Amino acid sequence: MANEGEDINSILEWLAIVSGSAEKFNSRIKEAQEQYVKQSQAEDKSFSIFETNDVVANYFAQAKSHAEQNRQATDILAASKILPWVRQLGRHVNILSKIQGAYDRAEKMLKSETVNPSSTMFELIMAANYATTDLSVSFINETDKKTPDFELSMAQTKKRVFVECKRLERGTYQKNEELRHEQIFRAVEPLLLKTRRSLHIDVSYADDLSEVPNDYLIGHLEKFLSLKIILPTGYPWKDKYGDGRIHPANADAIIAELRESSLYCGPKMARLLSGITVGENHYHLAISGIDDSRDARFLDKFYYGSVITWRNNSDKSIGRKNKRILSKLAEADAQLATSGAGIIHMAMEMEADCPSSDVRQTRNCQTLEKFAPSSNLLAVYLHYLVPRVSEQRSWLIDENVDAFTAIAKDLNPPRIFTEAELSENLLPAWKQKAF
Repeated sequence: MANEGEDINSILEWLAIVSGSAEKFNSRIKEAQEQYVKQSQAEDKSFSIFETNDVVANYFAQAKSHAEQNRQATDILAASKILPWVRQLGRHVNILSKIQGAYDRAEKMLKSETVNPSSTMFELIMAANYATTDLSVSFINETDKKTPDFELSMAQTKKRVFVECKRLERGTYQKNEELRHEQIFRAVEPLLLKTRRSLHIDVSYADDLSEVPNDYLIGHLEKFLSLKIILPTGYPWKDKYGDGRIHPANADAIIAELRESSLYCGPKMARLLSGITVGENHYHLAISGIDDSRDARFLDKFYYGSVITWRNNSDKSIGRKNKRILSKLAEADAQLATSGAGIIHMAMEMEADCPSSDVRQTRNCQTLEKFAPSSNLLAVYLHYLVPRVSEQRSWLIDENVDAFTAIAKDLNPPRIFTEAELSENLLPAWKQKAF
């Protein structure tokens, strides 16, 4: 924790200087912390720090709150997406001053309030990672013309290689899919609470969610409740919309946990109830209990509660999500076309323990194998990231990389999180066991 806090504080101090006014920067951070505490304790907690008035301040406020061990101002879910990036950049804070253009790139990010810092953080981190080798790194001035992010050069040969970094955030289709399932959950939530039972509904969809009726889960829950005898394996179903199962949830695990402390109404609660790893945007909780008086996001007493876990394995869903790979790849290739030899880094989040993640990786590889670049493309690195909210830490990202390259290893620091321990089981990030 000591090194973690030092890395975070070091980069926040550097960013405060870069901003042009450390006092104003720190004031923005403090205001974002206060805003988060106020919003998170409100009855309606359905807000995102990435949709606030000052996204940049809220992003770095999460890092500040974690370093200060300010629990009330820390968004446990958002922190898992932010802290690994902030800490990785903090590890190389001394290198940033030696990278031409890094100061200007960070300053432009900090002057904004509405732009998600994720893309700039990716660029700064990869530039710093390359700079830890014998390569000289310099950012390319941004103009109206699309250009690569930075260039690498070798002192001995003066050979230049240009690098473009692309972060693939959740697209419109994925966001709409998650919002649609929120509607399906809200329709069944009253019945779940009315039963005064603790249940786990697990469903895999085989169709686009826009085709799934609003009362889809209500119908199957009513059938389950009408059963005279419940089998140990629960109530299974399969129809044109998908397949699923309803069975008792592990309420005892929640009760046992609450003997020691209060429990955050989030992934760990969903995991305890269901007994499986849950994806960040792929579970819903319907809980009855008493909130912790110190923090309304935590539960102090549990009466009963249910969890819904879901995924969409349909070809349409997976296909729509993968279309963004090709479009971003073509965009990056076009940015490199007029510059010279180039490298592309693309980072994307994957769902843990989800069959569709395997399909997405396969289709990504097929896309790369068929792609005909217009630039002198030396390598493409696909970074697969799985943010975790672990039992011990609120920051952790599993990463693995698919490399499409024939270049020498001295041009190849492909990983984003260079200090992370590598697993020995050769499984992809989305199949690593949570701890």
